[in-house]
Amino acid sequence: MMGRAGRPGFDTDGIAVIMTDNASKKKYQSLSNGMEIVESQLLEKMVETLNTEVSQKVVKNVSQAITWMKSTFFFVRVRKNPHFYGMQGKSEQEMNQYLKDRCMRTLHELRDSSIISFLGDGYGVAPNPASHIMSRHLVPFDVMRRFIELKHDAGPKEILLVLSECEGLHR
Repeated sequence: MMGRAGRPGFDTDGIAVIMTDNASKKKYQSLSNGMEIVESQLLEKMVETLNTEVSQKVVKNVSQAITWMKSTFFFVRVRKNPHFYGMQGKSEQEMNQYLKDRCMRTLHELRDSSIISFLGDGYGVAPNPASHIMSRHLVPFDVMRRFIELKHDAGPKEILLVLSECEGLHR
């Protein structure tokens, strides 16, 4: 998880330690020597990652969400390899609009699931208790949403059914 090694606003740099078996050692040595390019996987976990930033109060409003996204490895890689991210031929303005749209869509998903709240001005965001639970315990978004949708008077059968269907909890 090298992408989380340094946090904007908290750390100026980060250290990544790679532990592996002997069979995989050469692969990771080549990665660390710059022989193989690593691309960002942020978009696959955008909801969980942005939720953590809101939960930790790194992101308190829409503008900070966009600024945060521009500080990520994802943003660096989009600039260096726009083709990989489907952004080839896009202008700076189009890329910025994409980032804004992606942040807003993600924040709305979190809000619509009662994980975060938009403040009265519609611009600020605040974590709800579910945000902290999701972040602290690394609960995937879809799993958290299932828990939130459970009826307050759900019995053991309903709870067990939801637990058995939660992909992120089978490990």
